[in-house]
Amino acid sequence: MDETVSASVHLGDPRLAAHAVSAMAVWLWAADGSRLLWANPAGCATLGAASLQALLARRFPIGDAVRGHIERLAESLPEEGGARLFRLRGFAGAAWTSLTCSCARIEFARTPCVLVVATEPVGAELPLAERVRLLGFPEDDPVAAFSPNGTRLFATAAAEQRLAGAAGLGAIEATALATAALAMPPRVVNARIQASTVTRVFLCRRCAIYPSTAVATLKRAAPGP
Repeated sequence: MDETVSASVHLGDPRLAAHAVSAMAVWLWAADGSRLLWANPAGCATLGAASLQALLARRFPIGDAVRGHIERLAESLPEEGGARLFRLRGFAGAAWTSLTCSCARIEFARTPCVLVVATEPVGAELPLAERVRLLGFPEDDPVAAFSPNGTRLFATAAAEQRLAGAAGLGAIEATALATAALAMPPRVVNARIQASTVTRVFLCRRCAIYPSTAVATLKRAAPGP
């Protein structure tokens, strides 16, 4: 899979969007354990990576303990089956030696994968706004993120131009989005709303017991004359 793919591609998959801004570390491994296809910001930080791109560029050679562990998980998990709890140990470069994770075998971008979700915190928790920033949206992609109360958490350079200083959802005619995020059941929906500046919305669950964070894709500015 292309390592430079937009974060919007990952958020378009509800299995990943559900964990995008969670404080719990989450990793999507290729089933052979040779590389990662995605990780949320908490997962990147746990493995000592400054960005998702840096982590995706990392390769785990044959004989590496992490690669072997993922390979064994892939062999033991049912294809597209339910998640199972495992106690993971000895992941290289991590700040922990043992961590309980929910693991499931899934397919993403036509690639067999193992989705590993930590069920307990690891290290210091990243602030929510920082987790959103580290999702890795390209600066020319007009994307902004808002908390459930409508406060703006993050905006790319392209979104800043479209928002023109707007600090909340009300200013872009999407106040109802905050209410929708709060009302969402514990799952993620890729929603579309009728608003003058918003073309689509991803609702990313912060944590199972917390409301969603809205990541909105804004309309691109019309070409000049």
